[in-house]
Amino acid sequence: PTFCISIGLMRAGRPYAGVIRFPVTGAHYSAVLGVGPFYNGQPIKALPAKGFANDAPLCVPSKSHLKYKISYPGKTRNIGSSAAHLALVARGAAVGAISRGSVWDFAAGAAILIQAGGTIKYLDGSQINWKSLLTDRERLPQPVLGAPRGLWRTMASYIEVRNIPTISSHPDLMNLE
Repeated sequence: PTFCISIGLMRAGRPYAGVIRFPVTGAHYSAVLGVGPFYNGQPIKALPAKGFANDAPLCVPSKSHLKYKISYPGKTRNIGSSAAHLALVARGAAVGAISRGSVWDFAAGAAILIQAGGTIKYLDGSQINWKSLLTDRERLPQPVLGAPRGLWRTMASYIEVRNIPTISSHPDLMNLE
């Protein structure tokens, strides 16, 4: 029941509008820049500037245990969609969402999250150049974190990208017969 349809509109090189619909449950999120975010037709309240509920999960990719060292004191959850994860953060049902994908994976969720008072940036804290992603890249060059604006740094401090060694980075393994 957690799969969704995600449609995002970019304008002037930034997320402008988004719609996310869960066909099985009928739940839906929407937002347009300047109009605000909605969940099932009701306005979403602005996200808190600081603090979070201890039971609010951090949304993560399915193989996060391989890609990240996460020290978040709460639970981590995977719903299966980067768009869904960002929508949950926008509604306050999750405290953050980390992922790496393509611009179309994030466009709708980013528009909804930003209108709810959240932010989405690369995990290193740098801003996403959405315009270049539309023309230059299929996949984001590094992981992104979506979180309430006032909590972004705190959430980022709980996540560290694992440096997974490859065979080519170990000369001794290259010469095995």
